Amino acid sequence: MAEIAVSFAIDQLLPLLTAKTKLLKGVHKEFADIKYELESIQAFLKDSDRRAAAEGDNTTEGAKMWVKQVREVAFLIEDVIDDYMIHGRVERTVISVVGMGGQGKTTLAKKVFDSKEVVGHFECRVWITVSQSHNTEVLSRHMLEKLYGQKGEKPPKGITEMDRGALISELRKYLQKKRYVFVFDDVWNTSFWDEIEYVRFSENMTFELKNDSHLTGIKKILGFSYDDLPCYLKSCLLYFGMYPKGYEVKSKRVILQWIAEGFVKEESGKTLEEVAKGYLTELIRRSLVQVSSVRIDGKPKSCCVHDLIRMMILEKCEDLSFCKHFNEDGHSSLSGTIRRLSIATSSGDFRACIENSHILSLFLFTDKSNYEEESIVNRILKKHRTLKVLDFKGALFIDFKPFRSLIHLKYLSFKNLSIRRNQHGFPKWIGILQNLETLDLRASFPLTVIPKEISKLRKLRHLMGNKRCMLQLKDVLGCMESLQTLTGVKIGKDGIELIKELGKFRQLRKLSLFYVRAEHSSALYSSLNEMKHLENLYIVSGMGDNIDFDVIDLDLVSPPPMLRNLKLCGKLEKFPEWIPQLTNHVKLELARSFLTDDPIKYLENMPNLLSLSIISNAYVGESLHFHDGGCQNLKELYIGECPNMNSIVIDKGALHSLKKLELFEIPNLETVPSGIQHLKNLESTVLNHPGDGGVQRTLELGTGMPTIWLCRIRALKLPSVCNGIMRSEHHISRRRKQHQPVLPPSS
Repeated sequence: MAEIAVSFAIDQLLPLLTAKTKLLKGVHKEFADIKYELESIQAFLKDSDRRAAAEGDNTTEGAKMWVKQVREVAFLIEDVIDDYMIHGRVERTVISVVGMGGQGKTTLAKKVFDSKEVVGHFECRVWITVSQSHNTEVLSRHMLEKLYGQKGEKPPKGITEMDRGALISELRKYLQKKRYVFVFDDVWNTSFWDEIEYVRFSENMTFELKNDSHLTGIKKILGFSYDDLPCYLKSCLLYFGMYPKGYEVKSKRVILQWIAEGFVKEESGKTLEEVAKGYLTELIRRSLVQVSSVRIDGKPKSCCVHDLIRMMILEKCEDLSFCKHFNEDGHSSLSGTIRRLSIATSSGDFRACIENSHILSLFLFTDKSNYEEESIVNRILKKHRTLKVLDFKGALFIDFKPFRSLIHLKYLSFKNLSIRRNQHGFPKWIGILQNLETLDLRASFPLTVIPKEISKLRKLRHLMGNKRCMLQLKDVLGCMESLQTLTGVKIGKDGIELIKELGKFRQLRKLSLFYVRAEHSSALYSSLNEMKHLENLYIVSGMGDNIDFDVIDLDLVSPPPMLRNLKLCGKLEKFPEWIPQLTNHVKLELARSFLTDDPIKYLENMPNLLSLSIISNAYVGESLHFHDGGCQNLKELYIGECPNMNSIVIDKGALHSLKKLELFEIPNLETVPSGIQHLKNLESTVLNHPGDGGVQRTLELGTGMPTIWLCRIRALKLPSVCNGIMRSEHHISRRRKQHQPVLPPSS
């Protein structure tokens, strides 16, 4: 029996394990060594059996003892093999049954699926029929419904509205720490399995990275990279341990949190925000932080950390009691002292871990209300009065009462927070938070009415609302002269005094105002002339489909010299002459301007303009003309909702650097822009025409290029245009030879 176990290990188990670990460096040599050792044991046992048969009772006691010990080792091997075959490893196992139709694949799988062994071994069993026209989102929803149905339970609320990501999240939570078997029947296309296999590969890779001893060298190198950091950067890097795996955090968000934590040190001639941006740049330069997305000017918009880096960060966080991240899989232990707590699950009891802790920061990444979780969070707020950072982005409703005691709070985000209907405006206790530096209320309607007590916050640097949560700030700004960001402010009819007061905030970097009226213009440009550091300006004179947009009459004598981004949404009697004077300007959006004069001639000599949007009746003329040598550095161009426009002309030598072009909702535009063939650097073109019912449209793709017929163009990638043209030309030629119509008649 022992020899059989050894033979099985040589012939079956080793090839299986080799296939499982074929990507891991150094494993093949160790398996070869194991194989040689097992073959030696096998040969020894055969020799021992023959010698025992020949010698009978004359075998020495030493030889008998040695054979006994070897056999015991062989039996131990058999036990390990049995244990492996029964329990397997922690990652999922996939068995493929492939063959022609009618061969009995489904019958065989069904027999195994319904067998007593499988029923008794797995807690969850689901049979899913995929078919040819599968939809991953629908299948995921069906899987959830079947899982809950097996236990006689109701599926989660809102399951019909969940997207693919939310459904996968729910599946993971339900299957966590359960043994399960899924059968996907009638799979026709390998692309279905690619979608499933990618997630499996990603998770298994994390498992291998975490447990494989051969990667100690990589971990050691990552440890050196961490140890080489200056002290202030170590804390900044470890802070990424607060975010879920794969989470892409906005650069500004993490920068403001670093400042609130006290990680950022003052430097002469720089704001704390500028210093923190330098910290982030250094971490990116060292390849410890990855850039997820960039702004039009190349600056990082969002960032994340690689899984390997994150594993190192979490280990350091655990060793240093820096932070704890509790995710939906429950992988993170909440034992020991907790200084910073991040919760990314709607289940779990955190009471035991918070009693003896000294929590400075609390993050919530859940997206639905949970009474138990709300109770725990309120308990944390009441107990830990030294909290500095609270980030409730997209989370549940939080009881406001405990906040009035958080006098050390520096960063408070209610972005996308679910608020009870009886909550009107922000509570007056906001004036107690004397150390508050950042208050983010974006998309947390109806937190719109800001009480006058906020004027007591002399240290407030960033007050953020948006069009989904406009801030009503009547007579409340007071002494907040440290403000750098003020967004989402609703001006209204009686807002002249408020606009005049804005001129006091000479440190402003970003300002957005809604419902600006014509009578505000004089006061507004007086205030703007005082803002020498302003980089982002958004002025909207109306909202939505309101056609009664007021005139924005800004005759700036001395426009903000550092202005980089400008959005004007409202009527312009003429093109503002001060805009072409902006030498640092990179992004311009005009909407509802109703300009009759071609705006391109005013913009084409701006040296740093990278993105231009002319949308929503910004221009009501018939033709736009990009002249030779104009807009040389423009990378993105958006033109849309211009009902009178019927021509766009691009001279050779214009738009030399353009990479992205989007044209949408221009019903009278019968051809793509004349001269589009000159745009050698164009990477992406999106043409979105509404069409007139089923009317066919003709688009001329430049001189010398064939004509193609397209109806309701939705998305057209330029690199694939040529292939499409060739196929269309061949199709048209063939049908004409057959005396058939080129296109079927429209219905």
